[in-house]
Amino acid sequence: MSEMAIVKVKLSDLHPDPANTRVHSQRNIEVIKSSLLEHSQYLPLVVQKSTMKILVGNGRFEAIRQLREEARWESDEVICNVVEIDDVKAAMLAITDNRSAELADWDKEALAKALSSFDGFDLEQYGWNDEDIAKLTETPSGDDNEGEKGDKKRQKKSVRCPSCGKEFVP
Repeated sequence: MSEMAIVKVKLSDLHPDPANTRVHSQRNIEVIKSSLLEHSQYLPLVVQKSTMKILVGNGRFEAIRQLREEARWESDEVICNVVEIDDVKAAMLAITDNRSAELADWDKEALAKALSSFDGFDLEQYGWNDEDIAKLTETPSGDDNEGEKGDKKRQKKSVRCPSCGKEFVP
């Protein structure tokens, strides 16, 4: 990648990646829409200069497109990082961007603390339903026999979820 530019681009000039390997459910799009309405567009789409194909941000593009259809998004332009990149590297970039996010883990204790501080917010609107929050309390099999480390985990302070009201230990 030799050249890139952060610019505003008309939605009509952009092309979603027809070979996008990431599938966006409508739930995912709704969460992105909520985030866009709350925080606006804070991340640029990454676009291949020669084709104007979206490499990173296809979900954001779809969310903005839907918001425009619903008359809830005024601008017909989005912020893009336009990169000069060949087709093979473009595909690698798109896949690697998605995969790298999957390889990260949540710090469950920090996440539970953060979620519990969002009192008054509809967490489901931001992608956290009761089932997702309950998963924070799951203990992988075998953790009961971890000795001292397992004892320390069991001694952690409980946290109350502001969305569902359930109390759990992260």
